Amino acid sequence: MKLQHPLLLVLILGLLSGCACSHEFGPYKGKVVDAETGEPIAGTVVFMTFLTEGGQFIGLGGGYLEYANAVEVLTDRNGEFSIPVQKLVANKFLHRWENKGRVIIFKPSYGAFPGHHGTSMNIPGYTIPENKFVIIKLPKLKTVKERKENLGNLWIGGNIPSEKHATLTVLEEVERAAIGLKP
Repeated sequence: MKLQHPLLLVLILGLLSGCACSHEFGPYKGKVVDAETGEPIAGTVVFMTFLTEGGQFIGLGGGYLEYANAVEVLTDRNGEFSIPVQKLVANKFLHRWENKGRVIIFKPSYGAFPGHHGTSMNIPGYTIPENKFVIIKLPKLKTVKERKENLGNLWIGGNIPSEKHATLTVLEEVERAAIGLKP
């Protein structure tokens, strides 16, 4: 009987000490173009967030999402972008990885993907699939009202370090200044 108590103690300590879970995302590749002209849009930010999901095992009203990592890149002069494989490890108790990275694609004066209704992608969905080249079309916004409303599509969620979305923040400030809003 004495042997059972130490084993039980080891099991409990193992459960309470946390869990390292790892996952690979990507690679992601694509091109961002003007929805009307088909011309490439250089200098567009492609921002992806990777999350873990916790709490679903406990059964207390569903799960919750937690930031694990984020990456942002700019499109080149051909409107193309590439995000290499992201090998991530998270030390979180009773968490699992959210299946896909979340994305925001934005350039001032254009509708932001996926939130703006005029955006589209050649593969159906709201995020970029792994290992497939996608073409994302962004509509040119014509009025200040459209541009103001579009700013709501740039919400990235909480707890993401500012250095991870520095370019997105700068481009949002450029857009705000261009339409007369204070940053």
